[in-house]
Amino acid sequence: MTLKELIGTKWHIVCSPNAQLKPKDILLGKNGELTYDGSSYGHLWNFDNGTIRLSLNNGYAICTGTINNNIFNGNAKNKVGTEWTFTASLISVKRNTNSKIHEHGISAQSRKRKNWAEFNRVLTENNISTLYHFTAKENIQSIKEHGALYSWQYSETNHIVIPQAGGDGLSRSLDRRHGVQNYVRLSFTRNHPMMYLLQTRGRLGNTVVLEIDPEVVFWKDTKFANKNATRNDVNIGSTLEDFNRIRFNIVKQQNHFDLAEEDKPFYQAEVLVLEKIPIEFITNISDL
Repeated sequence: MTLKELIGTKWHIVCSPNAQLKPKDILLGKNGELTYDGSSYGHLWNFDNGTIRLSLNNGYAICTGTINNNIFNGNAKNKVGTEWTFTASLISVKRNTNSKIHEHGISAQSRKRKNWAEFNRVLTENNISTLYHFTAKENIQSIKEHGALYSWQYSETNHIVIPQAGGDGLSRSLDRRHGVQNYVRLSFTRNHPMMYLLQTRGRLGNTVVLEIDPEVVFWKDTKFANKNATRNDVNIGSTLEDFNRIRFNIVKQQNHFDLAEEDKPFYQAEVLVLEKIPIEFITNISDL
């Protein structure tokens, strides 16, 4: 991660037992400000040549480490000579607060499940740092103007025009049959087989892939499908057990071509986000 990318990131840090420190949350703010366990007094951080240095309690303790696959770990030492190791997992990235989610008075924290950290642990263990949604390039301006990526049903009900809709009457009928018409459907791969199928049929034209912050997994209303959500043999649910039904070893493959036939359906596992994804959770929107 770059310095720019690190600013606004929040981490859950756990120290080795000899430090006798409870797990804490840290937030890397602008201008070197560090919020540690809810307080920013006497705490600073800096980033130099790939190394992050945390100065806690006016320099009483110094933590130094690096980040790999959204895991921050390293070594620490305080002024009385105690040394320990630590590891921290990425919790969230602080986003622009001008989106509709905040206009509606709904904080990101209030959306979270009580056991969101268990879902985060699964993401971390499987090195999942991004989710994906493909759409026509012609739809980007509408997403920016309305401040969110909406489900097709919400768009239809609220008279939001989708310039280049990927779905047709049959696909929408299948969505209704499986109760996913008001969900934005995300994948774990940017090389989704359906994207190429729709391109071949001329229904998408110039296609772009939206990168989505996996924090949407933590939201209470989010559901998970271990295969394409409109298959008859799919499992759809919102629990940790349902999330763990996803075959992460399969969805992380570069493509589905070398998979066994019986495994290919699992490559299209989905995260289903109710109604909308506010634009601040589309991490590459400014590049599109």
